[in-house]
Amino acid sequence: AKHADVAAAHHLANAEPSISFTSQQPGSIVSNFGNALGLIGTIYYKGFYMYQFSPSQGARAALRAALDPDFNTVQELQGAYLHADGNPWPKD
Repeated sequence: AKHADVAAAHHLANAEPSISFTSQQPGSIVSNFGNALGLIGTIYYKGFYMYQFSPSQGARAALRAALDPDFNTVQELQGAYLHADGNPWPKD
Protein backbone atom coordinates (compact mmCIF):
# COMPACT_ATOMS: atom_id res chain seq x y z
CA ALA A 1 0.00 0.00 0.00
CA LYS A 2 2.82 2.41 0.81
CA HIS A 3 4.57 1.78 -2.49
CA ALA A 4 1.27 2.29 -4.35
CA ASP A 5 0.80 5.64 -2.58
CA VAL A 6 4.28 6.77 -3.61
CA ALA A 7 3.74 5.62 -7.21
CA ALA A 8 0.32 7.31 -7.39
CA ALA A 9 1.69 10.63 -6.08
CA HIS A 10 4.54 10.51 -8.59
CA HIS A 11 2.19 9.67 -11.47
CA LEU A 12 -0.34 12.35 -10.54
CA ALA A 13 2.42 14.95 -10.18
CA ASN A 14 3.50 14.20 -13.76
CA ALA A 15 -0.06 14.13 -15.09
CA GLU A 16 -1.22 17.34 -13.34
CA PRO A 17 1.78 19.64 -12.85
CA SER A 18 -0.45 22.52 -11.72
CA ILE A 19 -1.40 20.56 -8.55
CA SER A 20 1.11 19.67 -5.84
CA PHE A 21 1.22 15.95 -4.94
CA THR A 22 3.37 14.34 -2.24
CA SER A 23 3.40 11.18 -0.15
CA GLN A 24 4.66 11.17 3.42
CA GLN A 25 6.17 8.77 5.92
CA PRO A 26 5.54 9.94 9.49
CA GLY A 27 7.71 7.17 10.94
CA SER A 28 7.00 5.18 14.07
CA ILE A 29 5.21 7.54 16.45
CA VAL A 30 5.20 7.29 20.26
CA SER A 31 1.59 6.75 21.31
CA ASN A 32 -0.58 4.55 23.47
CA PHE A 33 -1.72 2.58 20.42
CA GLY A 34 0.10 -0.55 21.61
CA ASN A 35 -1.80 -0.69 24.90
CA ALA A 36 -4.51 -2.76 23.20
CA LEU A 37 -1.90 -5.40 22.35
CA GLY A 38 -1.23 -6.21 26.00
CA LEU A 39 2.19 -7.58 26.89
CA ILE A 40 3.39 -7.77 23.27
CA GLY A 41 2.54 -4.10 22.72
CA THR A 42 4.25 -3.10 25.96
CA ILE A 43 7.43 -4.98 25.06
CA TYR A 44 7.46 -3.49 21.56
CA TYR A 45 6.95 0.10 22.69
CA LYS A 46 9.42 -0.15 25.56
CA GLY A 47 12.03 -1.83 23.35
CA PHE A 48 11.74 0.58 20.44
CA TYR A 49 10.90 3.79 22.33
CA MET A 50 14.29 5.36 21.61
CA TYR A 51 13.77 4.89 17.86
CA GLN A 52 10.30 6.42 17.70
CA PHE A 53 9.30 9.97 16.86
CA SER A 54 7.18 12.24 19.01
CA PRO A 55 3.82 13.25 17.50
CA SER A 56 5.19 16.71 16.67
CA GLN A 57 8.21 15.18 14.91
CA GLY A 58 5.91 12.87 12.95
CA ALA A 59 3.91 15.87 11.75
CA ARG A 60 6.92 17.53 10.11
CA ALA A 61 6.45 15.93 6.68
CA ALA A 62 2.76 16.83 6.44
CA LEU A 63 3.37 20.37 7.68
CA ARG A 64 6.23 20.93 5.26
CA ALA A 65 4.18 19.67 2.32
CA ALA A 66 1.27 21.91 3.31
CA LEU A 67 3.16 25.07 4.24
CA ASP A 68 6.42 25.17 2.26
CA PRO A 69 5.91 27.36 -0.83
CA ASP A 70 8.67 25.43 -2.66
CA PHE A 71 6.29 22.50 -3.09
CA ASN A 72 4.21 24.63 -5.46
CA THR A 73 7.10 26.06 -7.46
CA VAL A 74 10.06 23.61 -7.53
CA GLN A 75 9.47 20.91 -10.13
CA GLU A 76 11.80 18.40 -8.43
CA LEU A 77 9.53 18.38 -5.36
CA GLN A 78 6.42 17.41 -7.33
CA GLY A 79 5.50 13.83 -6.41
CA ALA A 80 8.11 13.78 -3.64
CA TYR A 81 8.16 11.13 -0.91
CA LEU A 82 8.83 12.89 2.39
CA HIS A 83 10.54 11.14 5.27
CA ALA A 84 9.55 11.88 8.87
CA ASP A 85 12.14 14.67 9.09
CA GLY A 86 10.33 16.51 6.26
CA ASN A 87 13.05 16.02 3.69
CA PRO A 88 12.31 14.35 0.34
CA TRP A 89 13.83 10.99 -0.50
CA PRO A 90 15.35 10.61 -3.96
CA LYS A 91 12.88 9.52 -6.65
CA ASP A 92 15.27 6.89 -8.03
